[in-house]
Amino acid sequence: MRDLTVLMTTYNNAEYLSASIKSILNQTYKNFDFLIIDDGSTDNSREIIERFKDERIKYLKIENSGLGAALNYGLKLTETELIVRMDADDISLPDRIAKQYDFISKNKNYDIISSWYSAFENKKLLYTIKTPESDEEIKKRFALHSEVIHAGMLYKKDKIFSNGGYKPIVFEDYELWLRIKDKVKFYNLQEVLLLVRYRTDSFSRENIVEKNKLVYAIQAPYYGNDFRKNFLLKSEVEENKLRGWREFFYGEEKNASTYWNKIGLSLLTMPRIIIAKLVLLFPKKFILWFKENRIRFRLKYFSRYFSNDNVKLRKFLSKT
Repeated sequence: MRDLTVLMTTYNNAEYLSASIKSILNQTYKNFDFLIIDDGSTDNSREIIERFKDERIKYLKIENSGLGAALNYGLKLTETELIVRMDADDISLPDRIAKQYDFISKNKNYDIISSWYSAFENKKLLYTIKTPESDEEIKKRFALHSEVIHAGMLYKKDKIFSNGGYKPIVFEDYELWLRIKDKVKFYNLQEVLLLVRYRTDSFSRENIVEKNKLVYAIQAPYYGNDFRKNFLLKSEVEENKLRGWREFFYGEEKNASTYWNKIGLSLLTMPRIIIAKLVLLFPKKFILWFKENRIRFRLKYFSRYFSNDNVKLRKFLSKT
């Protein structure tokens, strides 16, 4: 009996599939099943997968139905309680599964284990996202976005199934975390264990606007009178900060200042909000550009570009 199952879904990812599969097969931890659900690919994904002669791999192709449905289908087929998620265009570091499995084995009160991650493009490291460690801080930040990387997590299958599984929508992971956050416990390992491929072919200015509307709608049920309780907020200042950022990123940008102006003089200690308010003085096209590119230009990353960790990541990436 295997300890866990790696669940990968793919749809027309032939260009990147081989590197992703290799990163799983090369894990230092070996005792897992590897289930690959092909969500109706029309490229040569099947041919690439079948080149790998590893008895742990099980490949199934289904009619195209979307990521959420493909994940629910795959979860029903798994025989282990612990599931490791993986996307078909990302790369797991060699000790990712070992470290996640070790943590959850020693801390059984946790249900969903993720980590920091770095984005890359054409074997070039772009930036690193350092997500919060504690369950409380992760849930607080869910008010704006997901603070766990879906493709880089290990979780208990029952916690997903017993709460309705994935919905067949865009951002199915974020919707799920919001829905189950009060019933599970999250943890982020404080190191990079996943490399996420930055794909410009997945975005256009038009569909980013539409996706922002979808995020806004997903958040809506949690932004009512119980907003502070939903996200463990302790003050009106925290509430107005988050309500403002929600409008800035996903709603009507101009409405953000309505909330931020309620903060008063404390706003002078919040440079990110001051910068955002200045950005709002520019035309709509610039505001969209700023929001699309804000992560890529994070000064925190560039200030650490030559750190030992990033040097190691770049060396690893160059060999994939």
